[in-house]
Amino acid sequence: MTVHEEANPPAASGEQVVAMSLWGLAFGVVQLSRINLTLSAAPEAFEATMSLNTMAYNTCAALGALIGGLFADHVGVTSVVLFGIVLVALAVIVGAATGRRTTARAN
Repeated sequence: MTVHEEANPPAASGEQVVAMSLWGLAFGVVQLSRINLTLSAAPEAFEATMSLNTMAYNTCAALGALIGGLFADHVGVTSVVLFGIVLVALAVIVGAATGRRTTARAN
């Protein structure tokens, strides 16, 4: 491979652009939802809840990088994607099983 080929990667396909756009939208919605749920749990302690939210976000990012790196080094790069799919499936199952129940509020 020449230097010219490395400097000019191929253009993204339409499917890649759509997939990245959907991922970006979903990520934004998850972040906003998590902030709203955190603040609704303790609205009187804004600073404390936001610091815990930030700590949890950064801890999860660090653990994801660590675990993904270990998988990539020891099992292969494609294993990271498969592990991610398994984690998402488990999160959906746990979320469905333990989802927040809503009750009617008295006026």
